[in-house]
Amino acid sequence: MTSTVSVATFKSRNPGVTTVQCATQNADHWRNLAGTDPTNAAVNLTVATLLGSTSSTFNIQSLKDVMLAPLPTAGGVQTTGELGTLQHLIAMVLNLNAGFVTAPGGVTQAYLQGVWVNYKGNGNRYKVSASGIDWGDTEIIAWLRVLMHPIMLP
Repeated sequence: MTSTVSVATFKSRNPGVTTVQCATQNADHWRNLAGTDPTNAAVNLTVATLLGSTSSTFNIQSLKDVMLAPLPTAGGVQTTGELGTLQHLIAMVLNLNAGFVTAPGGVTQAYLQGVWVNYKGNGNRYKVSASGIDWGDTEIIAWLRVLMHPIMLP
């Protein structure tokens, strides 16, 4: 469920508020869903089906297995590395497919597939030479977190 309201209307009723909680779900939500509803069709696709085939060892794993992958610390999802990048990409695609967020800034499933394929094809770096982008997992994850939880500033 999403809601739309003009900034002027929102600010007139909430003058001290500078952020709005949106309806998107973070990667932890999708991890929890994979654990509590393992028959959910969304989490039973393979990584290659959702994001395209790459050199990743995760290609043939289900989204459920990736989201529930053993972590070095208890709870949550990875915030670095290939696994963290993949978990956040999966969460963003599932948000798009569930209608929790509508292609912010033109980001679509196909675009995110391109990010994943580019990332794996460049040794776990997302590179777009025309724009000077050369992002590792930390930058990609930070970008995806912003897309999943946009803020409204005054």
